[in-house]
Amino acid sequence: MSPENPKDELPPGMVAGEYVQLDFEAFLKAYATLLHVVAGKLPCADGFAPGPQNVEGLPTVIVEDTAFNRGLYTAALLFPDAASRQSFMWRAVVLMDIARHKKYRKYRNDDAGSMHIALTSTVAMVRGSERTAKRDLRGSAFPASVAGASN
Repeated sequence: MSPENPKDELPPGMVAGEYVQLDFEAFLKAYATLLHVVAGKLPCADGFAPGPQNVEGLPTVIVEDTAFNRGLYTAALLFPDAASRQSFMWRAVVLMDIARHKKYRKYRNDDAGSMHIALTSTVAMVRGSERTAKRDLRGSAFPASVAGASN
């Protein structure tokens, strides 16, 4: 929810499940917030409500009361509009799962909690939708974006 859009509606022309590109710095800040809430270093934002969640045009999701979900909720609130929040949540759940694959290990430092800029940029900016299969993302967007990266 934002002051400009109190009902948290998607902007005109935006379809639920179509994900916008995120600003690199905004993505980094939000993902760091998610990790800090999960680690217990930041509190969960007010208003987190586990249970069934509905977004028009998408299936109902049951949100459990977990540290990750509290972090995801808190981090998503850093974005000013529903489209960016929806996109961040998809990226944090779907794309970060791909980025954690052993294929991309050389682009991550799991001990430090950091990623190469090419991998982070890919997660923040790759195009996708609810209908985009993980295999399509793995096969095209990720390798092309990090192919020229060096650690």
